[in-house]
Amino acid sequence: KIDFSCPEQVQKLVDYVIEKFAKFSDNTPEDQNYLSSRTGTVAHKVIELLFSPDKNTKESGSAEYIQKQIGTGFDKAFEEALKKEGEILLQEQTSLDIKKFKTQLKDCLEQLLKGIKENNLHVLACEKEVVGKVGTLTIKGFIDMLLADSDGNIYIFDFKWTSSADRHANLIKENKSYQFALYEELVEKEMKANVKNVAYFLLPASTFVSSKELKGAINFQKVELDPERKGKNLLEEIQKSYDYRKKEISEGKLEENSNWEKEDITYENQIDSHEFMPVDYYKGKKSGAYNDI
Repeated sequence: KIDFSCPEQVQKLVDYVIEKFAKFSDNTPEDQNYLSSRTGTVAHKVIELLFSPDKNTKESGSAEYIQKQIGTGFDKAFEEALKKEGEILLQEQTSLDIKKFKTQLKDCLEQLLKGIKENNLHVLACEKEVVGKVGTLTIKGFIDMLLADSDGNIYIFDFKWTSSADRHANLIKENKSYQFALYEELVEKEMKANVKNVAYFLLPASTFVSSKELKGAINFQKVELDPERKGKNLLEEIQKSYDYRKKEISEGKLEENSNWEKEDITYENQIDSHEFMPVDYYKGKKSGAYNDI
């Protein structure tokens, strides 16, 4: 919810709409976080163009078919994705080396394909839309890649362009990957099939990160779950946290915590007793219970 009497909140909303839908941003080309975000968006698009099954081609989605797609169509897919999602990366003042980025990305696709092949998977969909009820919440999301093995078990891959594996490994270790929890729930409801594994695929390091095994000679980081968080029900934590915050907002209360100490935030103090979603405190992140508006 946005307080339209607050100019700062209104400006943030306007900035979001302009960047999200008009593809403009007031970020300078030298903003490394922004560059990383745009390179990640381009990478997602290239993967979608080359790995997505073609409903008119029987063997599409297989590792063999995707290998041919990469071999014959990578250059075209890269140019299309760059034009559609990353024109700012072509500006002369950006520090991004497009040629190097292109080489890195192709190497990443080969490693992603290797993971698919060595685990005997085939791609069911890229950017798969999932919509449904989880508790009282209506959830909508897009799964980067949905796959299946020969027994019909489902795999979910989520792609992240990042310079460090720490944050995503910690999300799995601390059992805080709410995105995966929601995806698993919605996919199993829709497809009536078991989700056998969920994994991050980190680019440009080409590293798979998961708490469950992936086979083959791939760059794989297996993460052990923290015993204190292992048995937590993430869907219940989401529902309880939502209900709590919704009640606060309906009562006109909003904890704006940029200058508060962690222990002074009521949400923080009740996480354990009320089984709320834990707050992320990681390097570079604003501390507190809310993301930036």
